[in-house]
Amino acid sequence: MSENKNRNICELEEYVQNSSLSCLLGNFNFCIILNSAFENLGFYSTTKIEEYQLKIMSYEDLIEKAKSEYEKSRYKNELENYKTKKRIGVYNELKIRSIAFTLKLAYDQCKKDNQILAHSHRYRGYSFPEFKLGSDFDVIFKTNFGFGNSSYFYTNIRYKGIDILPYSDWIKYQKAEKAEIIRYTRRHSLDNSSWLSTMSIVKDAYNQSITNPIQFVDNWIINECKEMVDGLEALLNNDKEFVILDSFFNKNKRIPLLGIELVNFKGERISGALSFLEKIKTLNHFNPIIDNFIDRILNCNIQILPSIKTYIIRFTENIAGLKNEIDGLRPQLTELHNAVKLMNEVKQNIESKIKSERPLISLNDLKQIISHELNLVHPEYETTLTLYNEIFNQYSKLREQLYSQEKWKALFESYVQTIELYFEKTEQLELLVS
Repeated sequence: MSENKNRNICELEEYVQNSSLSCLLGNFNFCIILNSAFENLGFYSTTKIEEYQLKIMSYEDLIEKAKSEYEKSRYKNELENYKTKKRIGVYNELKIRSIAFTLKLAYDQCKKDNQILAHSHRYRGYSFPEFKLGSDFDVIFKTNFGFGNSSYFYTNIRYKGIDILPYSDWIKYQKAEKAEIIRYTRRHSLDNSSWLSTMSIVKDAYNQSITNPIQFVDNWIINECKEMVDGLEALLNNDKEFVILDSFFNKNKRIPLLGIELVNFKGERISGALSFLEKIKTLNHFNPIIDNFIDRILNCNIQILPSIKTYIIRFTENIAGLKNEIDGLRPQLTELHNAVKLMNEVKQNIESKIKSERPLISLNDLKQIISHELNLVHPEYETTLTLYNEIFNQYSKLREQLYSQEKWKALFESYVQTIELYFEKTEQLELLVS
């Protein structure tokens, strides 16, 4: 029907409403694109016949009043394209709804079958289906589809009551958040095909935990910690260039870190690793090497602290110097600003007077006369304006430098605070001092 030019959208919708296809017109919890915003498949809204007919009549009126065969042909094509677009639109909408409807039937079957522990889905919003595999293995599929940048797709595996976390992501990606890393074992691309990868990861991990638990602990727990700690030490000892991947979703982009950016990254990642220690400590009953990883993380923080404090002193000195320069320029800038403001008022008065006396004057003539008369009253105008712009640009650059130095100082101070607070709370301040 949708391909038949003799049918219209209203006929298609009427047929659907009065046939078994009417089941597709309801409301479905379904995401067409998992990471799009405002995803929703609500009740189908039928076309208003009156509005559709008015649109058709408007095209027919244009065809009738056309002044040439070309114009008439163009309007006829537009009319046919409009009708076709409407018909095909209904067909495509129902096609999507048929997927949503049949998925709903499949979900219902899965829920009734006790042999099925988990199933893929395209639900909109938060969903945290949780299930057990054996006595020691818990799995949660954490999803939030259809919310744009807030969308996510995680698999969280808990082994013997302990979360298995991707600590290596902290040193692998520039855009890595501590709050996110402690929420998942694996992160997945926001694509429906990722469900196959998700299920395979869980299957392989569980099978290995049963067939070779020692190897499982090494692969999924020890290696994650080792990779992060090795990365932290490599970062600590690198003073030339450190290349890091942009993010999980942009692994092809490699970002070289140099100079202050590198030092800042060291402070952020090394001090930030302290927030993982409570989680990491829970892993030590799997393998005593975990205690060694903890000691190495603490040692990285002890070693980075003096360097960060040295930079803070440097920032403090730079800030004081910049403030002195800014304070030195401010009186001159204020004086020049006031002078230019007064002369601009005179310039405005001259312009208003000329426009009232010669309303049809050209823009070029107006500029020339203003320049001539202003020069008679304030011959110093151009020189003053030029000097003001130079001082203002100099002042603005100093302000930008001041903001930059204050920003770096605040960041570095936060790293020092994180490190010192951790050692104070854990009563290891003597290690820090020594």
